[in-house]
Amino acid sequence: MSSPVESFSVGRGVADITGEPWGAGMMGYGMPEQQTNGILTRQYARAFVFDDGTQQVALVVADIAMFFQMTTAGILQRLSALYGDRYTDRNVVLTATHTHCGPGGHGQHILYNITTAGFHRRTYERIVAGVVEAISRAVDDLAPSTLVLNHGELTNASANRSQAAFDLDPAEDRGHFPGSVDSMTTLLRIERDDALGGASNWFAVHNTSMTNRNRLIRSDNKAWAAYSWESDGT
Repeated sequence: MSSPVESFSVGRGVADITGEPWGAGMMGYGMPEQQTNGILTRQYARAFVFDDGTQQVALVVADIAMFFQMTTAGILQRLSALYGDRYTDRNVVLTATHTHCGPGGHGQHILYNITTAGFHRRTYERIVAGVVEAISRAVDDLAPSTLVLNHGELTNASANRSQAAFDLDPAEDRGHFPGSVDSMTTLLRIERDDALGGASNWFAVHNTSMTNRNRLIRSDNKAWAAYSWESDGT
């Protein structure tokens, strides 16, 4: 099922946000002994800027575990220096793939920094600068585009993280998810000149294909899918 929406301008931008590859505590599993020891795949920020002629929205998907308040504030501060009040907390959406394979310590919360051996400014700086760079590239790339929203079902691609707990839910609640998982997938296509120019996908799957024994920076399954699309030209 799809529905096209025209009369949009859309910009696309990608930038490297790979953090410290050696000796930095990794964010996700909360294990002090899990420290970075090299790079398997790099981390990226992918940005879209949508303009309907009256307002703009910037959407960023970053290959990190999460955005902390400190990181968000740093990004918005630099955007303000570049663009004034064009991009603020009103129209900048920052999302993370939730990989557990990236260096942590890029936030100010003590609880999260206990297992990463404190705050890591180099990783923080890499994320902030990279996200701003991705948005800037998307701004420069703005061009007339068609948006197409698709919905579908994706099965055999995820698992319930706590099947025993789900089975204790009321039957009415369980009835919304017959397979005990949310199989809905939503794809936003950005088309230019009748060709695919970009896409953003929403699907409920945990980004933990690598175990807590992994020590290589890796963007994990969601970013692997994005990178594969970009690499084969689709």
